[in-house]
Amino acid sequence: MKNNTLKIPCLKGKIGTDDDGWFYYTGLMSFKEIANRVQLPKEIDKNYLNNDLKLGEWIQRDLDNKKTKLLVEYINTQPQRFFNSLILGIFDGAPVWQELKISNPNDSVDFFSEDEAKYFSSTMGVLTLEGNEKIFAIDGQHRAVGIREAIKDNKEILNDEVSVVFLAHRMTIDGIERTRRLFTTLNRYAKPVDLSEIIILSEDDNSAIITRRIIDEFKLLENKILVNKSPSINVNNKESYTNIRTLYSTVLTLLTDKKIFNITVDGCNSDSFIKNRLSSTELEELYKKICTELDDYLNVIPAFKKFIKEGVVDRKSHNTNLIFRPIGQHIFFDLVKIAKKYDKLEDVLEYFKKDTFNLNNPVWRKILWDEESNNITTQKTRIRYSILLMLDFLNIKFVKTKKDQELFTDFGFDSKSVFK
Repeated sequence: MKNNTLKIPCLKGKIGTDDDGWFYYTGLMSFKEIANRVQLPKEIDKNYLNNDLKLGEWIQRDLDNKKTKLLVEYINTQPQRFFNSLILGIFDGAPVWQELKISNPNDSVDFFSEDEAKYFSSTMGVLTLEGNEKIFAIDGQHRAVGIREAIKDNKEILNDEVSVVFLAHRMTIDGIERTRRLFTTLNRYAKPVDLSEIIILSEDDNSAIITRRIIDEFKLLENKILVNKSPSINVNNKESYTNIRTLYSTVLTLLTDKKIFNITVDGCNSDSFIKNRLSSTELEELYKKICTELDDYLNVIPAFKKFIKEGVVDRKSHNTNLIFRPIGQHIFFDLVKIAKKYDKLEDVLEYFKKDTFNLNNPVWRKILWDEESNNITTQKTRIRYSILLMLDFLNIKFVKTKKDQELFTDFGFDSKSVFK
């Protein structure tokens, strides 16, 4: 690394006690400087061959190359890109903090009080790095590496800036334990955004964008999509076909190549589909495509056509088609997606035309009903078994896991007689 000086405008802060707290410096760094100065822990370890205090073993989790690749794609394709702050550990070298003197403007002697001026002066300043410091990401390793990789082929983003928080790291047993604790805390208490909120707000996730448009514009399901945070639908709800989360999952299933229980299917690249917004033309084509598919698939089911005509569904009845339950929708659309690839779509739809996909059917009751809780099961193994049982009937090849083999043995159903 070049031994060059960098002056960073910063705010100095403190949290915790003098002995156990942190002094930190919040500033801005360009993509170019992030790429040049922020190293992976394992890269830093190479300079400490005789040191048992290996950062790579104590501080960070392994780098996920797939995640890095997605970040590079995001940086290079999203003009409205934005990142959270990187939290950077720093040691070695001789970083210098210089306070900026804050005083009242000449024409406004009362603009700051004496205490305010003193506080602002002690808080605002410049952090000078000489270039021989060791800097690593305590939080933001993938973002740092993604930036490094992105600028290799895209020089237009060199001057993009990201906010950073510097923490002084001590290369001792206590110091590494302290930093490691911070790393763990940051990841443990970071609250993920609720999926329903992502669906409602995201402007990059194409599945979310199309889901919202279906809710707003698709006549077949007009006023029939419940917008809630729960993955389930209350059994007392008589007006909704499904909810926003399950519809989002259906869109993702029908339009992407996201594997279904490790079974490969066709479609848009699922990782990119939820990260990088497509053009308006592409979104329009996919919206029309999925509306056509939903219309074609759902209208083969007599119970669904009755629901559209009457506007109500009785979720309490065991005779009601499971297509009105999230679990039933997952099974139905997963089967449709797989069958479509293997030219078995008509065979799948032919079964659902019989309208026997309900809990009065002894097969589905045994697989999907939990007698102890007196409710539908949510076990993924049962959903998988339901799908594999149908695939077995369709002669679509799949690999049975040990658990799959146990389920086939325990239930003892012969798919050829179940679905005949």
